[in-house]
Amino acid sequence: MELLSEVVMVRINIFLQHYNTLLTLGAKLTISLQCLQLEIESDQCPLMEPFVKLGALVVVPCWCKLFQESLDHYKFDFYLNYPIIPHPQEGNKLLNNIFLSSNL
Repeated sequence: MELLSEVVMVRINIFLQHYNTLLTLGAKLTISLQCLQLEIESDQCPLMEPFVKLGALVVVPCWCKLFQESLDHYKFDFYLNYPIIPHPQEGNKLLNNIFLSSNL
């Protein structure tokens, strides 16, 4: 097994141990994930979004961006019990989904 894949496994371990805890690191991970979600305009957990398509939208470097990039690179399926943001009206679409589907 190569070193970089082991780094990804360590990141997964860190995330699972500290995400959504009352520790300072847990708060930082939660906030980092929420910021990533806002930047890529996702209504679900941003770690389940493809980094290849949405990574260019992320301007602010954060730990969760690197985590998402490594999960996507090594084809890890990462499922997290994360609240889905409801759309204000039925039939609404996110802008990133519209742009990605039109291949602009």
